Amino acid sequence: MNFSLVIIISAIFGLLLTGNIFYTKRQKKSLVCPLKSDCNLVVNSQFSHLFGIPLEILGFIYYGLISFSYIIFYYTPQIQTE
Repeated sequence: MNFSLVIIISAIFGLLLTGNIFYTKRQKKSLVCPLKSDCNLVVNSQFSHLFGIPLEILGFIYYGLISFSYIIFYYTPQIQTE
């Protein structure tokens, strides 16, 4: 499997995950935490913002940029520099 495809799939998974956190947090629902911890405590803590921006928004932007750029590079390999 091509390394770019792995990155694209991982970035899309990251988009889905941050989208789920954003949606669940806005709906005031409980997050399901597989580690038997309190995920809501972490997601709603004072450290869940960076310069006033929620981290799930920053994560969504990051994963969006990564997936967009790797999709562009995957389908147009002639623009890559060597």
